[in-house]
Amino acid sequence: LDVVEKELQELNHQFAKFQENNGQLKGELVQAQEEIEVMNVAIKWLKTSGTSTTDVSASAPLLTAERRLNNVSGVVADVDKERFRRALWRASRGNTFVEFSQIREEKDGQQQPIEKSVFVVYFQNSPDSSTQSAMMSKVMKVCGAFGVRQYNWPRDSTEALDRKSLLDHVREDKETTLN
Repeated sequence: LDVVEKELQELNHQFAKFQENNGQLKGELVQAQEEIEVMNVAIKWLKTSGTSTTDVSASAPLLTAERRLNNVSGVVADVDKERFRRALWRASRGNTFVEFSQIREEKDGQQQPIEKSVFVVYFQNSPDSSTQSAMMSKVMKVCGAFGVRQYNWPRDSTEALDRKSLLDHVREDKETTLN
């Protein structure tokens, strides 16, 4: 009887580890899918703004080699989107610009899909870019208060395409492991 009880305890311990690993893999899969959506938005937005720097027309970008704007990007729930925008506006006293793009996260069977949005917050960088600016810390505090997941915003559309292809492979691996 003691042998059977010991085997059941070991099986229970293994099952608990399997559940923990499964939950961790599902979380990593969700993060990969969200970052893919961020890269899709980056590709769409950065392709429309990418013109050559030798062009002196009105459509040429104002910021070329010297990047004075900083940004923070990530994913926020749609129900928190407007509160997030107002909190950033108040914390920065109107010195940030936030852009949103809605995404739809698919859930399996019984769960409802969660409406989310990719966001990018633009703000002026400090003259000394080696230190974190006060504005950056304010934006990061607001992001932390809302519990948003943050992702790196690419510099151009080619960087976004490269990152997206890497993330597609990661997502496929996670889905294969889970199934």
